[in-house]
Amino acid sequence: MNAKLDDLAVLDEKGTLNDQGLGLLANLLEHLPRVHEGRWKEAFVPMVSKLVRVCVDLAVIRGHKVLMKWRDDEFFKGWECPGGSLGPGESWKDAAERFGQKEFGIKVCFLGKLETFNNTDNPKAQDVTVLLLCEPLEEPREGQWFDHRPENMIPVHLKYWPEIVRHL
Repeated sequence: MNAKLDDLAVLDEKGTLNDQGLGLLANLLEHLPRVHEGRWKEAFVPMVSKLVRVCVDLAVIRGHKVLMKWRDDEFFKGWECPGGSLGPGESWKDAAERFGQKEFGIKVCFLGKLETFNNTDNPKAQDVTVLLLCEPLEEPREGQWFDHRPENMIPVHLKYWPEIVRHL
């Protein structure tokens, strides 16, 4: 079914959701399983462009080096402190452990929150990101260690570097 919003009569004359549209959206959200970045990309990106999501990024530090991962997709190309959206009911520790496993293939120990950033410059959609300090509990399967800011760090993460340096 390729029905357009106009055909469904869910928008008012200003292009905002009317009562029927709000009811439909609420019903869809109530019955969907948990939505996250890795699934339903066609729905996720438009959805997050309409709100400000809460994210976490990891500063995984060992000795005087930070572990970073190369990213190359439609939004970013360069070295990053990986992470993603905080899930419903998820603690900082749980999110750190999930992203340590997902992004680096390792277990990490969550040490604390470093700083909070309002990323209005994120090309995907604005987010509020909490940078989490972690240490690896095993040797990473992904990523590269840096004792200096990599030349090709993704622009939205450049503001993280002064906070990272304090912990190297």
